[in-house]
Amino acid sequence: MKTQYFKIDPDHPDLNAIKKAVHYLHREELVVFPTETVYGVGALVKSPAAVGRIFTAKERLPKSPLLVHISRMEQALELVLTFPPAARRLAESYWPGPLSLILPARESVPEIVRGGSPTVGLRMPSHPVARMLIDASGPLAATSANLSGRPSPVTADDVKADLDGRVSAVLDAGPTGSGLESTVLDLSGSDYCILRLGGVTVEEIEDLLEKKVKVVAQSQAETDHYKIGIPVMTSKNEEDFLILLHKLVDSGGRVGIVYNDCTKPSIIRESIISSTVEYQLNLKKTTLNLYSILRDAEKKQLDALIFAPLPKKEEGITASYFDRIQAATTPYNPKLECPKN
Repeated sequence: MKTQYFKIDPDHPDLNAIKKAVHYLHREELVVFPTETVYGVGALVKSPAAVGRIFTAKERLPKSPLLVHISRMEQALELVLTFPPAARRLAESYWPGPLSLILPARESVPEIVRGGSPTVGLRMPSHPVARMLIDASGPLAATSANLSGRPSPVTADDVKADLDGRVSAVLDAGPTGSGLESTVLDLSGSDYCILRLGGVTVEEIEDLLEKKVKVVAQSQAETDHYKIGIPVMTSKNEEDFLILLHKLVDSGGRVGIVYNDCTKPSIIRESIISSTVEYQLNLKKTTLNLYSILRDAEKKQLDALIFAPLPKKEEGITASYFDRIQAATTPYNPKLECPKN
């Protein structure tokens, strides 16, 4: 299969490009599109055969549910049995935006979309290209446009590296927005549960609902690390960080260093070495460039990527960032041998 790439203005989407993408979708093929978080790969929700191709393209087992991306509230009401007051309050505040709501599904939602469960997750992206595409095609079952286990894609080049030849079309609107996937909130039971930390914080949800919600999100770090072609490590403190860095450099390795907003200037001064590549991770902003850093370090074929010590306090949006960082890294123990080149 040859993948077609369509350059598209994110602020003023070309209707012709959208029509071509819809044509592929109506042929039960896969289309990649940008959202305000990451690029997604989608298929018409009403076509189980097309949805099945998502799992094949990503090399992912068809056992986990997919989010259904919508552009209007009317579409949501056609997919769920009920849309309770709590869901309406959240939708009014955070839709369109990085919040996915899990609700009891209508029988018309294919089982492969639901992952065999009686519920369906709904997401209304805010990206103009995504909204125009869904307006024209109808609801799309979608997930991040990467091979299973790989970092989520934030550019069309990221998509090309993973899914070229596996999807029919890619709408290339340049870099996506936050680079942090949506928060997934399950409202189907009496207890509200956050299944994935993301772009809307726990505190924001609890403040709006005026009640506590359970955080049962299992970090990807506890199940499967991102599949990165180089060792990626964190350190507990400044001493551990410098010990690890100098051991790797002394062994002849080319090392990437990921500083963050809270990194002390003294660490930076002590870790500037000619054989290192420096990255800056933004923890205090509304964007996360972690995935770009991981892919760039891999592309440069560095021997290792080391995170400078991270802040001890995890709250607000940083809790979501830490979840993704831990999915990419393994805590460093200075008593262990360093990775061999």
